[in-house]
Order: sequence, then C-alpha cells, then structure tokens
Amino acid sequence: MDKYRRVGFIKAPIRAWKNIQSAEKFSIQTGRQIIIRLKFPNNVEQLEGHGGNAVVIKDKPFILYL
Repeated sequence: MDKYRRVGFIKAPIRAWKNIQSAEKFSIQTGRQIIIRLKFPNNVEQLEGHGGNAVVIKDKPFILYL
C-alpha cells in the first residue's frame, strides 16, 4: 500500500473482483490481507475462469486519488 501511495498509481495489468465477497474469499485463500476498493470503468474485460466475478484493465495504470 505504501508503494501505491508513493507513486500515485497502480501499474497495469490491474485485476479486480466485482464484489467484496469475492475479494474476501480470494484474500482468505491466498493470504493477501489488503483489499483496495476501486471504481473501475464499465467497459473492463472479464477474466476467464473466475465465475464471471473478476475483471482486468490491461492497457493503462489506475490513478489513485488519495
């Protein structure tokens, strides 16, 4: 999280879950404890193999307004 604050963006590709329940399940399964809530555009690409619950932005960074 400190790195994101320092640089002001998240480098692409940026993968995300569509809802908090999926993010929490993934967090528990992987041990990744930080969940960042982001507002993604409506036209993001679906990630295959995640039950339609995961999306990705492949081509540009996500600017953080902290």
